[in-house]
Amino acid sequence: MRGGNQQEMMLQLQLQSMQEKEAALLEPA
Repeated sequence: MRGGNQQEMMLQLQLQSMQEKEAALLEPA
């Protein structure tokens, strides 16, 4: 496997966390 895979995984994790934060903001508390 390439070393770039790790970077890709980190980017996906960041995207996921960002989406989760947005979803939390959109949902009524």
